[in-house]
Order: sequence, then structure tokens, then C-alpha cells
Amino acid sequence: MTGAIRWPLTIVGAVLLSSTALTLLQAQSGTTGGLAAVVDVGASRIHYDGYLPSGVLDLAPSIRLDAPNAVLVARGSLARFESGNINSQGALMGGLFSPARGIFRGEIASSGSLGYHQSIGSTGLIQVNGRLHAVMPGGGFWAGAGLGWSALGGGLGAGMTTFELGGWLRRAVGGDGSLRATGLVRATEVGAVRYSEASAAIRWTAARAELGLDGGVRSGDRALGSGAERGWLSADAALWVMPRLAVVAAAGNFLADPTTSAIGGGYASVGLRWALRRPARDELPRVLLPRNLGRTEGWQDATVPAPGGAPTPSSNAESLLVEEGGEGRVTLRFTLPGANSAQVMGDFTDWLPVSLERDAAGRWAVTLALPAGVHRVNLRTDDGPWRSPPGLTAVDDGFGGKVGLLVVRR
Repeated sequence: MTGAIRWPLTIVGAVLLSSTALTLLQAQSGTTGGLAAVVDVGASRIHYDGYLPSGVLDLAPSIRLDAPNAVLVARGSLARFESGNINSQGALMGGLFSPARGIFRGEIASSGSLGYHQSIGSTGLIQVNGRLHAVMPGGGFWAGAGLGWSALGGGLGAGMTTFELGGWLRRAVGGDGSLRATGLVRATEVGAVRYSEASAAIRWTAARAELGLDGGVRSGDRALGSGAERGWLSADAALWVMPRLAVVAAAGNFLADPTTSAIGGGYASVGLRWALRRPARDELPRVLLPRNLGRTEGWQDATVPAPGGAPTPSSNAESLLVEEGGEGRVTLRFTLPGANSAQVMGDFTDWLPVSLERDAAGRWAVTLALPAGVHRVNLRTDDGPWRSPPGLTAVDDGFGGKVGLLVVRR
């Protein structure tokens, strides 16, 4: 496909898809509790290839909105180098998903980014991708292709084509942790430059800590560099010292980016992360997946008790009592006859299982920090299938299962 044809098709597709995603998310995010927002503030030491090392102060906000069949992500960064130079970048990504057909699910996504670098001028990138996902218990894979356009230095730039194949695995670790591994092979053509990349990432996430490792290799046209410039490796960590505040650190190297003419280098950084609501980590790198696509078990409807007073442990029906306390704390008390163990997970736990404990009355209870609004939550007993909790409205989660809606009014 020639650049003259690819350019208008990509622009029109990206604008339509992003607008549709934003409209859907504005209509649905208020009832799904799918908002996450974080701001990173930190100091870095960056060594670009061919330049002296430089100190950098940076600010990086990001917002993610999830609906059952759509997702929208906005990210930005502002960096001030010790030389006084200022670099800025912004990106907007939206994805729409088809209803599930067995294990298969379609995705169409668009993304656009703008940047200004005093060394190379302004840059822009816009792309539309189509993907087919196969989702199975604990893992899955996807295949896709994309069209795009890269504008460099304010000029017309060049057309871009990508083909990709990837896979992922997710496993629970301990009582509140999860381990996710992903792999991706991608072939890219930008103008007259062609190259391929193979990458892998592993991430461990728990209630108070996160660790990640990401690396890969590149092969292709010599115009992209050689030797050490053909591979990259990076690591990052976050420790949540408060419910909304984390200490973060990262280090590694990065390759030159042919789509924006950015040069490669190495870095080390440390900073603070403030979260309006902690983001889920179930989305896959470079792929816009809804947060709960990676769940490893099925769902089933719960028994809803008859209306009346507070549940009692002797009742033969399952039920739920919600107690809202001070400082944003909410206690969930479940009557679960015959259960030997119980766990809950939801958007407020980043879809990580949280174990319940028996209270003095024999009910299964847990106290959590929940902001006001509507939250999605699932329950399981005795390590069985995840299901909508008793007494909550069960709705379609967009993946062929059910999830309960928990309202916190405060």
C-alpha cells in the first residue's frame, strides 16, 4: 500500500476509533469503576549514545479508563535536562473489543502521539491495529497487523506497517500476588527501513510491591545501528508505602526508535508515584487489553438471599452485609454455609485475590479501602470458580461471565 493511500486511511481510522472509545468510556466508566490515574515525579540520569550523561527532572501523568468492551489510555511526560533543554511527549490510545466467540475475541485499536525534542524537533506518530486474541485459563496469545504514519521534524514523514505475534501467561503467587509473563515478535517497516524485534517481559505484583523485567533483541537494516544497540534490558520496582503513594526506581537501556528518530541510550531513575486509584497490571505490554481479560477461572451466578434483616450464620442461603466505616474503609461480611475458605477480588484489588477471615459470628469478612462509587467484584469459596457475590447485581463482564456491582455511597 502506498503512503498516499495509507496516510488518509490511518488518520480517519484513528480519529473515528478514538472518538468512539471515548464516548463509550464516558457512558460506562461511571458504572464500572474503571478509572485509574497515577502521577510519577522523579530524577533520572540519562546517557544518550554519543552524548555526555545528563541529569533530568521529570513529571509523567497517566490516566486509564476501562469499560467492559473498550479501554482508553492517555499518557504524558515533561522532562527538564540539566542543560536547560525541555522535552515533552503525549500519547492517546483507544481500543474496542468484539464479543467473545468461544476462546476468541477481536480487537481494533488506534493510537496517536506527539513529541518535541530540542535535538530533533517535533515528531508525531499515528497507528491503527487489528488483533485476534485467543484467551484460555491462565494464558493466551494474539496475532495482529497495523498501519501507521510517522512524521519527523514537522515534515510529511513515512508510512509504517507492522505485523506481530504474542503470548502471555498469568499465575497466582502466594496469598495476594500474581506473576505475568509475556512474549512478542514484531516486524516493522518504516519508509525504507525494515527490522524485527523479539521481546519478553515478566512482572510480579503484590498488594504492596511490584517488580518488573523487560528485554529484547532487534535485527534488520544496518541503518538502525549495530553491536550493543541491537538489544535492551530494563528493570523497575515500586513499593507502596501508603495506599496511594509508592517509591519507584528503574534502570536499563533503550534502543533508537526508527519511528521517531529518537536515539538510544541508558538510564537510572528514582522517584515517587501518587495514585488517584492504583492501576491494574493485567494489561499486556504494547497491547490494549481490558484489565480482567487475564482472569484464570470461570464465573457462575450466586444465590441471592431473600430481602430482610442482617444475615445469620445459620442461614442456608449465602448473603452479604456491607458495613461502611470511617477513613474510606468498608467491611464485607459474607454468610457462606459450608465454606472452608473464601476470597474476593475486584477493581479495588487490581483483580488480585484477597483472603477473607472468619469473624466472631462465623461469617467470612474483610476490611478494605474503597472510594465512593460503583465497583466490580467477584467471590470464590474453597478455591472454586469465581462468581458474582450474593446479594449484588450480577452483570455481564463483557467476556462471557458475570461480575457483581458493589455500590459505596459514603
